[in-house]
Amino acid sequence: MIISVFSALVVFFVAYQYVRQQEFNLYLKSKLASDQLVIDKVLEFKAKSYLQPTIDNAIWDEAVDFMKTKDTVWAGENFAISIVTFDMTFFKVYELDGTLIYSAAPQGAPELILPKNEVVKWFSKEKAIHTFLFSNGQLFEIFGSAIVPSYDIDYQTKEKGYLISVKLWDSIYIGEIEDATGFKLKILEKNNKNDVTDTENSEVILHTVINAEGSEAIILDFHRKNQLLFDLDAFKYLTITGFLILLVFIAIFFYFINRWLTKPLNQLTTSLKDNDPGPVRHLLSKKNEFGVLANLIRQFNDQKNELIKEVRQRTEATEKYKALLAAQPDIMFLTDMSGLIIDYYAPDTKWLPESSNDWAGRNVDEILSQHLMKRFQSRIDKYKTSKIVLPLEFDQQLQDGTHTYEARIVINDQNHVLSIIREITDRKRAEKALKINEARLRELNATKDKFFSIIAHDLKSPFNNILGFSELLKDEAHELNIDSIIQYAGFINSSTQHTYDLLENLLKWARVQQGMIPYEPTSILLSQLVDTEIQGVMINAIQKNIDLIEVIQENLSIKADINMLSIVLRNLITNAIKFTPKNGKVKVVAKVLETQVEVSISDTGIGMTHKAIQNLFKIETSFSTRGTENEMGTGLGLLLCKEFISKHGGKIWVDSEVGKGSTFSFSIPRFDPPIIG
Repeated sequence: MIISVFSALVVFFVAYQYVRQQEFNLYLKSKLASDQLVIDKVLEFKAKSYLQPTIDNAIWDEAVDFMKTKDTVWAGENFAISIVTFDMTFFKVYELDGTLIYSAAPQGAPELILPKNEVVKWFSKEKAIHTFLFSNGQLFEIFGSAIVPSYDIDYQTKEKGYLISVKLWDSIYIGEIEDATGFKLKILEKNNKNDVTDTENSEVILHTVINAEGSEAIILDFHRKNQLLFDLDAFKYLTITGFLILLVFIAIFFYFINRWLTKPLNQLTTSLKDNDPGPVRHLLSKKNEFGVLANLIRQFNDQKNELIKEVRQRTEATEKYKALLAAQPDIMFLTDMSGLIIDYYAPDTKWLPESSNDWAGRNVDEILSQHLMKRFQSRIDKYKTSKIVLPLEFDQQLQDGTHTYEARIVINDQNHVLSIIREITDRKRAEKALKINEARLRELNATKDKFFSIIAHDLKSPFNNILGFSELLKDEAHELNIDSIIQYAGFINSSTQHTYDLLENLLKWARVQQGMIPYEPTSILLSQLVDTEIQGVMINAIQKNIDLIEVIQENLSIKADINMLSIVLRNLITNAIKFTPKNGKVKVVAKVLETQVEVSISDTGIGMTHKAIQNLFKIETSFSTRGTENEMGTGLGLLLCKEFISKHGGKIWVDSEVGKGSTFSFSIPRFDPPIIG
């Protein structure tokens, strides 16, 4: 144990020293960044203090005049004053081609010759410049501005010349920078980086000076003694000495603790852990605190053994109970008559407002909704009087949809209420699907019955007519005159045509039911399609002197299957003519809606009763009615219309009144061609 403690202390001390060193390193980095920022700000402030006076002397009407007059007297009075005022080394004025026309400098100032092409190149990029030049072992900081009128602070007009001011980094100026930053400054040439100050015992910040071409001109070596390193070393040695002294005292302390306290306590612990009185048997006869503890441990071990036996028996019973509950998906509440929860089991609480963390002792009305509690109370009251369990169904809205639950409530002999709640969503969905399939089956049976009815009756009658009249022609042709033969042939032709139409509609209807007719929508000019279908039935309208009227925009386009829509228009227009008396009117109108087109075929015919309208479009109640001139139908036309309009995602409906006519309407998707350009 002593070794463990010593090891822990050593690890702690090493970790502490490591953390302290890391904190110090972070502090040094932070301080270095802060010092770097101070240096940058000092250099930036110095540069602005020289650049702005240069700009002020260049953006000046009198400077513009000087470029015209070349008045050196005026220049000497003004630029010389600026040199003294702003502590410049010298001023230079250049023509636009880089020719030097004036230079002002205090006595003893070093000479700096700037090539013409360099001056022109500087100002070709910017109208206000700031750069550095290292020449003959001296660093010059150069500031310049194009000479423009005083109102042109943004250099919008053509410059008249260039004004350049130069500041020499002499010992006085370098001293000012050292005082402002707190660092010593050493100027290094870019190719002489070996002279950089040693960073082992000093804080060093290197600042690279960039010239006008964007390349490295010089390196500024800011350095000072790092006092923190010396303070840290002294603190480190003091800490190590103190730690060693502490280890010696701890070693002595643990020696006596182990002898007088740790060993007996270990024996007591071993006895408790192993449930064995052996390790403390020699302590039972002692009259001190360890003897008392040894006797208490022996008594505790005896009681613990009895308790373990009882707990094991109860655990086995509980596991059996849990196994039975785990097989149950139901939520169960056992409450008293006031609703106070005595016990509960809740494997699924997703439909409840809160999870089953701690429901015991709470009232069930805090968990179930007020509306559901009223329904539960109603079932409890009914059970009290009838002793019959009545299932209670209720719905709950969850994130994935509506779920259905069933509750059964009983009261036991202790007057406790047992509520069992089970989810029956899947069962209810199965029942609903069964009802849907049942309705579909009835529809299929009606379809089958209608199919057999058409074959048995509607096809049989026309063939009887064909057989009857053809037999008359065969047997009595030599006795009949030409008019009778023509009449019988007309009957045969009419019956044959009707039979053909019936077979064609029957075939189309059967193919629709089997999904064999492809739906291929395209862009269609509605007026052209209606014209085509009107021409196809025009002979029927002429025979009854019926006016066919079309009110449709010529450029109205729809998106539809042309074959399906042709059948729909043909059936509806034919029906309108069929049930309109002579000299009547049939009108086809198209109304443009937001995303659809509504087409209406209205007539001035005989109309329909409300009961007849209700039986339209239904296979189980489909029927055929003769027209005003005894025209025959197939009974399938409107069914085809409904199927085809449904394929287009539209609807079909009818408005009719007996004696006033009918209007059949349907909706079809509108087609808006894309806008190009």
